[in-house]
Amino acid sequence: MKQNNKTICIVSPFPPPYGGMAIQAQKLVSLLREYGFKVIAAKTNADLPKNLHFISEVKGLRTIVSVSTFLKNLNKILPQVEVVYFLTGFFNFFFWVTYPALLLIKIHRKKVILNARGGEARLFFQKYGPLVKPVLKRVDAISAPSGFLKEAFGEVLGLDATIVPNIADFNQFKFRRRKPVRPKLLVTRSLEEIYNVGSVIRAFKKVHDYFPESSLGIVGDGSQRQALERLLTELNL
Repeated sequence: MKQNNKTICIVSPFPPPYGGMAIQAQKLVSLLREYGFKVIAAKTNADLPKNLHFISEVKGLRTIVSVSTFLKNLNKILPQVEVVYFLTGFFNFFFWVTYPALLLIKIHRKKVILNARGGEARLFFQKYGPLVKPVLKRVDAISAPSGFLKEAFGEVLGLDATIVPNIADFNQFKFRRRKPVRPKLLVTRSLEEIYNVGSVIRAFKKVHDYFPESSLGIVGDGSQRQALERLLTELNL
């Protein structure tokens, strides 16, 4: 694979821990390098200097030092790159990490694509739209992994976002024919209204009717637990 001229900076949390955003960033770096791009990772969850590890036990101070370390590292990286691909969430992450980092990227006059993700986007934009819209208008492109997020940007802020689906690495999965078929399904989401675990249960009801030996595991807890337990009883699951 020939070397591409562009050097790309991926800004994101990186594993560990293995959260959704971190895993997507890790896969993106790997794929871009396979296609011949030079990629530099800028970890928003920057490792603390060895002499400051004791700070990790002090919650507020830990955040300040971690963000400061990230911004310092990013400032060193930016002169080496042509474009920045920035994976971001909302609320605290946006104000503590994304906002100052976007200002720094623009000071360096670098192109930036903002990849936004998070189920509370609409609420965030409704609450803080006047504050965040000016900086969001300055990015060169906005991408989102779902139509839900694209609509939130358009309807609340009047900004256009391009849907870029999450990466699914099919090399991690191998087909194995099963006889008899006993589907075992798993959902790992907090039991909160925003994640609509009830829809998973209703969908599983259809699977269970067809495959009586199927099972569904629900890992998590939250405010909807009792309501979901009632739904399971109503559906005789």
